[in-house]
Amino acid sequence: MSELVSNSGGAPSGSAGAPGDTFTTCANASCHGGSTNSGSGTAGLSTTIPPEGYTPGMTYTMTVNVAQSGRPRFGFQAVVLANANNANAGNVTITQNTRTRLNSGTKQYVTHARGGIDQNNSASWSFDWTAPATGEGAVTLYAAMMAANGNGNNGGDLVYTRTLEIPEAPAMSLDGLRHVADWAVYPNPAHEAFQVRLDLLTATGIAIQLRTLKGQEVYQETQELVSGNLQLTVPTEELVPGLYLLQVTAGNQSAFHKVLVQ
Repeated sequence: MSELVSNSGGAPSGSAGAPGDTFTTCANASCHGGSTNSGSGTAGLSTTIPPEGYTPGMTYTMTVNVAQSGRPRFGFQAVVLANANNANAGNVTITQNTRTRLNSGTKQYVTHARGGIDQNNSASWSFDWTAPATGEGAVTLYAAMMAANGNGNNGGDLVYTRTLEIPEAPAMSLDGLRHVADWAVYPNPAHEAFQVRLDLLTATGIAIQLRTLKGQEVYQETQELVSGNLQLTVPTEELVPGLYLLQVTAGNQSAFHKVLVQ
């Protein structure tokens, strides 16, 4: 019987083509025949992480997609590992409950659920990934995708593997902004509001943005060509309590600071 039928509820752990699992996929785990990446289809990985890399503690969306003309069923498995030691990196949250599920253990493998396999010609799956709170350097998203022919046996199915390396964004503080001599963010934790105080060395444009850890902007303010002491008030009384990321941009340089709203 085809593995995508018998394992329609998800691929077994360790089938994402990752180095920590000796690059095993369903093509070489006695699940499906054939060789990997030998078909004419397409497969890819994408995320909402910006090009400069992930910010520790922030949550992003990751998407796996595969297309193969004439195929009625698809499946996948994905895992995010630290480049330094191939250990699990960050934390996965399932956002498509009927289409995906999580195999928990020492590593978090995301795979298809029964409701996520029956597609014509192409399929995609998404899930949320929260970056490690303390940062672990570069990580890599590994995924193996199956395009099955649904003929009831393991012959003729196609497996694709893809990887996406993700750097950790450079650590930044307001001290590194060349236009800023001194700064303060207070009170932190904040209740009804907090202040951003900047002592600017030269006249420059200032922008501040406050975002949730999922990247949603909840406040922004800009000031053009200011110098000397600048104090800005950021209201928080209508925000959901939790951790937020403050971005301060002076000229063409940006820096970040975490703010806790209570």
